[in-house]
Amino acid sequence: VSSLERSFLVCKPFASELMNVVFIPTCSPGSTRASVLSLPLPGSCPGFVSSRWEDSTSMYARHTVRSKVSSLEDQVESLELQVCKQSAEIDRLQRELRACKGDVDGFIREKHVEYVLNFWNKEKERKDTFEMLSIEHIRVHGVFWALGSLEILEAEDKVSLSDVADWVMKLYHPETGGFGGNIGHDTSIINTQFAVYALAQCNALDRIDPDKIGEYIQKRQQGDGSFADEWSGENDTRHTCCALFCLKMIGRLHLADLDKAISFILSCRNASDGAFGQVPFAESHAAFTYTALASLTVAGYKMSEEEIDNLAWWLCERQCDSGGLNGRPEKQADVCYSFWALTCLKMLNRIDWIDQEKLTNFILQCQDQETGGIADRPSNVSDLFHTFFGLCGLELLHQIKSDVSISPIYALPIKCLPFA
Repeated sequence: VSSLERSFLVCKPFASELMNVVFIPTCSPGSTRASVLSLPLPGSCPGFVSSRWEDSTSMYARHTVRSKVSSLEDQVESLELQVCKQSAEIDRLQRELRACKGDVDGFIREKHVEYVLNFWNKEKERKDTFEMLSIEHIRVHGVFWALGSLEILEAEDKVSLSDVADWVMKLYHPETGGFGGNIGHDTSIINTQFAVYALAQCNALDRIDPDKIGEYIQKRQQGDGSFADEWSGENDTRHTCCALFCLKMIGRLHLADLDKAISFILSCRNASDGAFGQVPFAESHAAFTYTALASLTVAGYKMSEEEIDNLAWWLCERQCDSGGLNGRPEKQADVCYSFWALTCLKMLNRIDWIDQEKLTNFILQCQDQETGGIADRPSNVSDLFHTFFGLCGLELLHQIKSDVSISPIYALPIKCLPFA
């Protein structure tokens, strides 16, 4: 019988080094089991226990199981790809159907365009109204909301995108690589993400230095995997989400330690309901559940079906009698959660678990029939923030005529994603 040579990796107890020990098992005539040839080990190794070779039948069975598992994994991956493609095709057909029908009854498109352009004119004229002063420190956020609203309304041609890009670049701090929320304001991860988003909307990402911005974001990652604000030190799922979004947009996602980021995000999940809080042990909240779920998606984490269903049930419970969605139990419905909670269900492929018609009606009731714009709740004053997220909600529900598709992950028109 010919000799077989196998190499085993043996750990020598109480030593840091690993030893490769070669065993030459020999088979006696008529035996199907190899006997191990005892070889002296270098040094003392009292903890070593010799292992015997399995017989050929057992080895064949294990090989068969492994092959079957590998084959099943390939089939699952193929089916998941088909599901994604079919889901995208369904979205396309639904959007095409909505385009044929037009806007849902009661949607005041022209009023909304007028409302957003009114904000834009105030921005250009630097009118110090209460609304403008309230977002002075996050003016770049307002620019993103306005551009996003106009894109959904198919009216972005009414503003000069090159002028917008010029203004955004004035927020850049070349010494650090970050962006401020307004001219002369300090940089932050969140403002940097919104600035990159605004430049993407203007098709002007070629004006930035991705390596410099990537380095700025990378330095903000903490030991626990989260990302923190450079001034306040605040680290949570929101900052982590903005950091990963920004790195993804500029093609520098590899600069983040994704395994640590995933670990931090998962530590913010509450076992009682499957949803996420702002930080570990914090109350579950729809907005932070969005930032957590989007971060996990960007980082490549795949949730199990059990995890998906647990989270989806909690999200479904956010729908109130009014049809709107709230952020957490015992709170009133708010239009902004028509994106935060709805888009999570979209990502989980569970959007049909809520009453979409009632949600649509709730958003429509929050419109200001006189000035345009959308408020947080019916009869309240409209603002740009809720206008944008209300429009996003209607677009995700396929209730308005628009050639623009909003990414449920990035809250950005898909056409603006450089990797789409």
